[in-house]
Amino acid sequence: PQPTDAPTPEPTETPTDNPTTSAPTTCEGRKWHFSHEIYGCANTDDVEDEDAYDAYDSLEECCEREFVGECESYDMCAPTASPTKRPTPHPTRYPTKNPTKLPTELTTKKPTKTPTKNPSYRPTYRPTRNPTKTPTKNPTNRPTKNPTKNPTKNPTKNPTKMPVDPTEEPTSYPTKRPTKKPTRYPTKRPTKNPTVS
Repeated sequence: PQPTDAPTPEPTETPTDNPTTSAPTTCEGRKWHFSHEIYGCANTDDVEDEDAYDAYDSLEECCEREFVGECESYDMCAPTASPTKRPTPHPTRYPTKNPTKLPTELTTKKPTKTPTKNPSYRPTYRPTRNPTKTPTKNPTNRPTKNPTKNPTKNPTKNPTKMPVDPTEEPTSYPTKRPTKKPTRYPTKRPTKNPTVS
């Protein structure tokens, strides 16, 4: 090669004898650490802040310290398993914004055959502790604000569809002898000038 136009003004006092690049970490020397991606332990090099994570010499030690037992793991030195025969046809373009930390532990044995066409507008966060055996055929549109703790033991079979308004001013002289049987079709409006006797 051609010499430089100007010599080096101040060369290094002790240059490197045999400059070499650092060798990559071998599989035996890799440390295990907690991984947010799999929510378990891994021996990858994707740790940005090494001081924020504890390093462990083995997978068993990492799982025991981080999860107090068995945990999900990823060993980058392990051979790749056989690829799936049925890959995902069309993966989603955007990942889930707020994914669940842990998947469902106990899935339902018998899933719903025909899901409802009109789902609940405001579903509850937790299921009912003691659900009824048979759902209500015609539920009310608006639930009761202050429901009773215990349901009525002997409810009426045919409740009044259109309840009447209570009397604003009760009568001072109630009926002495009420009729044995109530009137089938009461009048819509009371008599203006009823007979006294």
